[in-house]
Amino acid sequence: MNNQAFSIMKGIAIISVVLGHCTTNSRIEAFVNQYHLAVFFFVAGFFFKEKYVVTPMDFIWKKVKRLYVPFVVAGIGCLLLHNIFYHLNIYDTELTIAQFGKGIFDVTIRMVSNELLMGAMWFCPAMLIVSIIGLVGFKIASLSTWNMPLINKRAIVFVFIVIIGSVCILFI
Repeated sequence: MNNQAFSIMKGIAIISVVLGHCTTNSRIEAFVNQYHLAVFFFVAGFFFKEKYVVTPMDFIWKKVKRLYVPFVVAGIGCLLLHNIFYHLNIYDTELTIAQFGKGIFDVTIRMVSNELLMGAMWFCPAMLIVSIIGLVGFKIASLSTWNMPLINKRAIVFVFIVIIGSVCILFI
């Protein structure tokens, strides 16, 4: 689906990400950080295909291939390069076998990495988690027996998910 409005939204979000990362003005950075990720997540949710409510494992498998696998491959690659960069005096610390093992665990299970080269790869696990939460929300809304349009059901479910997420952030 080629929709000019969504192309403009994505363009503004991309420019905002670059602006947020390049600016030295903390007010501009704070302003940009208020919306640019929300735009990417909104656009991804807007183009969600209804067939995945019926076949959720197809959706999850697709997201794992596109988001989890590249994150893990990049993370393990960066871990393997870490000590080489240490010996080239690019990094200040050398990884021990235990730290390397913890790094593998963090990348594959916790989906986090402290490697400098991973940079913006944090977006992959974030998008994976948000996509799966979105799938659950769409599934709950489609199964509900409330007498209202599907879009209203989805809005209620997602407001509930946002409230739960906000409470978790406050107390974790």
